[in-house]
Amino acid sequence: GAEAGAGDDDSPQFEYKWTAEATEVFGPFSAQQMSDWKDQGFFTDTVVCRETSKPNASFYSLARVEFDLYT
Repeated sequence: GAEAGAGDDDSPQFEYKWTAEATEVFGPFSAQQMSDWKDQGFFTDTVVCRETSKPNASFYSLARVEFDLYT
């Protein structure tokens, strides 16, 4: 299928930071992309993430997020 732009579907998007204290946020990325990177060992143990649809949500340890549930 075609690459869906932001807002084209209901799939959650995620943003991440390398550490909880970091100010630079990366994203949004699809759950599939996040899952792939996690599986490839791209992320370190300090990475935190959250869904972009919840801008006031706390960042959670990426290790605790099951991206497969969203894909």
